Amino acid sequence: MLVIDRDGRYALQIYKTERPLFVSGDKQKGTGQEYVAAVMGSSTHFGTVEVDPVAHKLSFHIKSASFPNWEGQIQTRGYTLDHDVLTYRLPPRPNGDIALSSWRRIG
Repeated sequence: MLVIDRDGRYALQIYKTERPLFVSGDKQKGTGQEYVAAVMGSSTHFGTVEVDPVAHKLSFHIKSASFPNWEGQIQTRGYTLDHDVLTYRLPPRPNGDIALSSWRRIG
């Protein structure tokens, strides 16, 4: 889910659908593997976003994130907008894969 308000504030949440449940049912009593799966199966951050429609660039000014190393960073992405679908590329992963994030406007 990506929400952007009229003032450019945003909140972004991505979760893998196949994240395993914690066997104990208690977040405080997870195993190492359960914690890794929970962290690696989600990506969330919020802050403000700037749009450069001429250069087709989005710049996320990250205030807070589930990955704390991103806090205070500006991450810029090239984007396309096709009708109500916004798509941008993420930086290449260590294995060379390039993930795409696509978002459909619903309101």
